[in-house]
Order: sequence, then C-alpha cells, then structure tokens
Amino acid sequence: MMSGAMRAAAIPIPDPATIGALIDALATASAGATEWTIERTKPAGLTASILREISSAKGESESYRLIVSCNGAAQEGTMQVAWSPAPQIGKLTAAVDGNPGVAYTVGGSQAAAALSLSLPLPAETLTIRDLFPGHTVEFPFANLPKDARQELETCFSGGRPSKR
Repeated sequence: MMSGAMRAAAIPIPDPATIGALIDALATASAGATEWTIERTKPAGLTASILREISSAKGESESYRLIVSCNGAAQEGTMQVAWSPAPQIGKLTAAVDGNPGVAYTVGGSQAAAALSLSLPLPAETLTIRDLFPGHTVEFPFANLPKDARQELETCFSGGRPSKR
C-alpha cells in the first residue's frame, strides 16, 4: 500500500488508522500460514500447503509456498512451489531429506512464479536453493499431520503407503 498503487488507480490513500487495521487484519489472517494447511476435496482429494518467507539484504521479503496435492482416486500426486514478489528466470535446486539436489530450469523464455517438481514425498524436509540469489528455504515435512502424510503417500509411492 505504501507504494502509491492506490493513488495511481485514482483511489485515495486511506488514513493511517485504516492502513494499520488492514495490516493487522492481514497479519492475523496469515498467522497460521507457516504451518501446514490441509484441505480435503471429494471424492478422494487432499491438498497440503505451507508458506515460508525469507528477508533479503534489502529489507524486502520473498515468499515461497509449497503445495502438495493427491488425487487418491487416480493415485496421482503433484508438488508445486510458488513464489513472490517477482517472476524469475534461471535455475533452482530442490533436495529431499538432505539428498543431492535436482536442478530445475525456471521460466524458460518467460519469467515464472511457480514450478512443478518431480520428487518423492520427503520424510523430513524439502530444501529449495538459489531461486533468489543466495536464498535457501526449507519446508518441514516432519510436522505434516500423520493422516495427511498417509493420504499423500498413496499418491507418491505408487499407491503403497510407507511403513513410517
């Protein structure tokens, strides 16, 4: 809001109290976003997502959201990482549970703000490196709720739940 976008759209800037209230409301609404959010869909779908933010040296913040989905009926899983504030062109490395990373090209001829990952379901962590220069972000899978993990495992292990 402080960028002047409201003024640019011919909308007057709200008074400081209104701006403060909006910031507080958004902070409250996003407070749980750093924990896993689980959504179930019918007939047999599940989506788990989690948010991570990293502050840059410039005092700005990059956000990363990991979205892991399972279509239980088809036993198909997808994993996607999305980010902001800006689309990127380049490469990132994604590593599961401390294993060697897999390199992904981001954006191709156009900048991108999301990428699908072809990886197994982590037991402990998924680590993304160098999407933004020098940044590393970890998504904790160890605290993924047990029932959600069991459902996701059916989509990421060929339909065989692990013994974990």
